[in-house]
Amino acid sequence: VQIVKDGYVSFAIVDVGGGKVALVDAGGDAKDTVLREKLTQRGLQLSDIQGVLLTHGHPDHMDGVRGLPGVPVYAHTAEVSLIEGRVAARGPIPRLFGPAAPGVTVTYPVKDRQEVEIGIRHFIAHHVPGHTAGSVAWEVEGLLFMGDSADGTKDGKVQAARWIFTDDPVQNRQSLQRLAQEVDGHIQTLIFAHTGIQDGMEALKKVQ
Repeated sequence: VQIVKDGYVSFAIVDVGGGKVALVDAGGDAKDTVLREKLTQRGLQLSDIQGVLLTHGHPDHMDGVRGLPGVPVYAHTAEVSLIEGRVAARGPIPRLFGPAAPGVTVTYPVKDRQEVEIGIRHFIAHHVPGHTAGSVAWEVEGLLFMGDSADGTKDGKVQAARWIFTDDPVQNRQSLQRLAQEVDGHIQTLIFAHTGIQDGMEALKKVQ
């Protein structure tokens, strides 16, 4: 897994075997400048991307999909309308921007705890509504990609999503508490979209 920093957000390139990769989120650059650079360094190109697994439908996480025509996109069923621009986000700041511009289509809507097989990897979608209605934490090989549903702190704690960008902070916190119970015992690393990587998941059980 390679974590790619794209401005103030990060996304992940995950090897899925046979010289192919999948993405967890796609960054906010519709031209995929950083993504192209990282793939080239690995001897790969955009056509080697086998799927994009979106954590949620805010533009900084999904606009990179616009530059990937034909690549399958996976997202929770409750997030499809937001991703495809039929509704606007409800958080205090995101709602000011209105619905997303057209150009991203969800190929495969998924349900809570549904498994997605891409190459040799098996991803599991954990529905964590609150930050957005269809936010997902994607699990693969002991890693848990949190998107914006939580942030890691410098002192090793886990904080719930920032309320100013979040649809329902109370629901977000409840979802994280449930998530901690679901993945207890088989997650070694938490990966946050804006605050890096945190080993272990004990802090998730004590989310603030």
